[in-house]
Amino acid sequence: MKNFSRTLKIASFIIGGFFLAAGCGYRNLSRPRLESLHLAAISNQTMEPGVEIDLVRALGEEILRAGIRLEPGGAADWRLSGSITGYQRRPLTFKLEDPREVSSYRLVLSVRFQLSGPASEASPGSRELEKTITVSRDFPLYGSAVRPEKEIVEWLTADLAKRAVDWLAEVRP
Repeated sequence: MKNFSRTLKIASFIIGGFFLAAGCGYRNLSRPRLESLHLAAISNQTMEPGVEIDLVRALGEEILRAGIRLEPGGAADWRLSGSITGYQRRPLTFKLEDPREVSSYRLVLSVRFQLSGPASEASPGSRELEKTITVSRDFPLYGSAVRPEKEIVEWLTADLAKRAVDWLAEVRP
């Protein structure tokens, strides 16, 4: 019984260590990763002007924070481009006094990213990868938590940028 208790404590310690490492953002940095990237234009296929400007700014910040060098076109190993394919305001709740009046919305933003890179032994010819990322955020139109839609868009583009850089971290040269 004494050995079982000791084994259980050790196993709990090891499992707890795995959960701690997984939850704190630990990444295995010994694997090769993207070193340089050209951030090409992000097109906006929606009717919402200026969203692409916020997204490019947020992407640049996140890419640099991840330790990836931003380079001009021909100098980079990889090229990231994309298009904003969706910008939707979806009504969530309505006012009790007037059910025709919306009291909160969900803002949904979708971007299709394309990553092209050099040939490798595993894939001769240039590599082309694609990923669509969608994020959303709810926001009220009344009360103390009201925020301008521009601020919500900045939150969404920052979230999109983080997810895009996480995707880039998975790509191996």
